[in-house]
Amino acid sequence: MLAVIGSGFYTIFYSDYFKIKNIEINGNQNIKTGDIQKIAESQFKDSRFLIFKQGNIFFFNKDSLQKKITAKYILDKLIVSKKVPHTLKIELQEKTFFVVWVSRGRLYLLDLNGIVLSEASQELAKSLGIKMEYSKESEKEEKYTNIESKNANIDANITNINANKEPLEEVWGPQLGIEEVKNLPIIYDESNKEVVLKEKMASQELIIFIIELAEKLPLIDIEIVSFRVFGPQDIQVKAVTKEGWEIYFLSTLNLDEQIKRLISILEKEIQEKRNNLEYVDLRFGSQVYYKEK
Repeated sequence: MLAVIGSGFYTIFYSDYFKIKNIEINGNQNIKTGDIQKIAESQFKDSRFLIFKQGNIFFFNKDSLQKKITAKYILDKLIVSKKVPHTLKIELQEKTFFVVWVSRGRLYLLDLNGIVLSEASQELAKSLGIKMEYSKESEKEEKYTNIESKNANIDANITNINANKEPLEEVWGPQLGIEEVKNLPIIYDESNKEVVLKEKMASQELIIFIIELAEKLPLIDIEIVSFRVFGPQDIQVKAVTKEGWEIYFLSTLNLDEQIKRLISILEKEIQEKRNNLEYVDLRFGSQVYYKEK
C-alpha cells in the first residue's frame, strides 16, 4: 500500500508525465508567439511552495504568468489555463493601435483612448519615411521632414535623446510592420513632452478628432502627410498637406462645419492661389483666415 502511495506521489510531483511540454498561444496578432512562450518557460524553473518546480502542470502559477505578461503588454483580454497532463493554454486579445505619436525623436503607438501601447522600432520609422532630429540641449526645437517621393531613397536618421548613448536593444511592447501602420495618422507633439509607456498621452477626444480628419480630408481631395499638436492637452490641430500648405483646426469645434468652411474658402477665394498657399486657419468659427507664401 505504501509502495502504491509512494509511486503515485512520485508520478504526480516529480515524474516527467505531468511536466509541461506544450504551450498553446492563441489570439496574438502583433505580439510574437515566441515572446509569450519565453515568458512562460522562464517560470518553469521557479519554485512553488519552496520545493516544487513550476514546470509541473499542477504547480504552475497562472496568476504569476498573467502578471508578467500584462507588465509588458497592454491587452483587452488574457486567460491562462492548464490542461492536464502537460499543456498550458494562453489566450489573449491585443488592444488595437489607432495613431502613431512622435515625440523626442521616438515613435509610439497609441490606442483610441490615447494610451501608449508600444514604442515603435527605428526600422519602422525608416519604413514610414520619417526623418527626425531631436536635441536634448534645445528640447523645444525639433525638425521633422516627411519624405514624400515614392522614388526617393529613404535615409532616416533617428537621434536618441542622449546622442552619446547606444540605441535601445529592445523597444517596449509588440512590434508592428509597415503594413499594419502605414495608414495610421502620424501625430507630432511639438511640445516634445516625455512619453511614459502604458500611460495616457492624449485625450480620447483629440485622438478621435484626428482620426476623423484623416478619413474626411481625402474625400475632398486633400491628402494629409501628418498632423501636429502643440501639446498633448492642447485643442489645436495642424494638418500638413502633401501640397505643402497647412490647415489649422480646433478640436472643440464641429469638424464637419470646419470642413465646409475650408471647402468654401478654397473654391470661392483661394482657387488658383492654392499652389502658393501657406495655411488656412479655421480656429475662429465663421471667420476663416488664410495666408499666401
